[in-house]
Amino acid sequence: MSEQIVDTDLSRTVLETHAVRSGLWATPELRKRNGFVLSPCVYLVSKKQQKDLTRLATGVYTSLQALENRLIELSRSRHLTHEEALFLQLGKGATRGLLSPGMESEGKLPPIVKVDLVQDASGRYFVAEVDAYNPRGLGYLTFLEESIEDLKYARFVGVSGVLDALRRGHSFCELVLLISEFERYYEPAFRIFAKALEKRGVKVTLLREGGLGGEDSSAPFLLIPESLNQYPMLRDRFVAAYRSGEMHTLYPPKAYLGSKAFLPFLREAGLKEFLPPTILVGRKMNGNTVSFLEQSPSTVLKGCMSSGMKQVLFSDLHADAFAQQLERAKLLKNPQWILQEQVPQEAVPVTIFDEQGERVVREYFFRVIAHVGPEGVIDMEITGRPDRMVH
Repeated sequence: MSEQIVDTDLSRTVLETHAVRSGLWATPELRKRNGFVLSPCVYLVSKKQQKDLTRLATGVYTSLQALENRLIELSRSRHLTHEEALFLQLGKGATRGLLSPGMESEGKLPPIVKVDLVQDASGRYFVAEVDAYNPRGLGYLTFLEESIEDLKYARFVGVSGVLDALRRGHSFCELVLLISEFERYYEPAFRIFAKALEKRGVKVTLLREGGLGGEDSSAPFLLIPESLNQYPMLRDRFVAAYRSGEMHTLYPPKAYLGSKAFLPFLREAGLKEFLPPTILVGRKMNGNTVSFLEQSPSTVLKGCMSSGMKQVLFSDLHADAFAQQLERAKLLKNPQWILQEQVPQEAVPVTIFDEQGERVVREYFFRVIAHVGPEGVIDMEITGRPDRMVH
């Protein structure tokens, strides 16, 4: 890979020591059960890649702002074409119990946007997903930063940059992190993030969904989790308090900004260089689907509101399931699936620690998770799989 360099000289001791403290580097049985491994490698970004990432980050914000402005404009219009009504419905159908498009007159965006990237064989980055309403990865960024304190290479701004981004337009010395029951497995990551903020002078309160009473904190909430499924009335009360100005959150409660249904729009609004050709699939778009498949024989079918690897089917890896689901998706009046052209990927040899703690070399496809602000990348984390499912 011409732009990708992997360095294996990083001392294993620092990584192991912090992982032991965090409970991640435990017994071989635990590592095997949890399905993850750690690597002593350093992922290096070239100068060209760094410039591309900066342009990508600013492009994400430009296109997201255009999306939000368009949705606000359509929500105020009394006369919509069929296409405009469908576009607005894509947002209304992806609220996850939070604000609908146009409920907030200002086009506020999240202070930090999580962007999932894949890279081709030359090291170029392509957007697989713009996950605008998801701060869960901030704890992993913190863990990685604290694991490699003595790294000899320059890093992105990291946790300090995260705090600066959260404080953009806000002044706070206290913060509430509300953890829903759905997100309970991420609580250790949230706690790592909370401790890092406390080192920087921010008092952090962690609240669990089931432990909330009738009282509300005067400190701002990081966000209102869209996954408050056990107490939806509580979520509704929080959203109402946000709209009335009684409650402040650093992330405006707009889960619809992260719907994959808007990827085709984001591509045309400023991300054409970085986002593979993508179309909606639905009853009114069957002609577009046929043309798209003819021009892009290797594609990925994705559910608009899916998470992780759920509702993700590759045309060449899951041919039968892909064809069956595509036919079902083509019958839907309101589109719930997208087709995206596959990015040609190449596996990279990576040194990892196996179940016995020994160094071995295995090949992985990379998924680059970038947390970006309006000025560029705040930090990145790298995950990998032995197959192309990172797309």
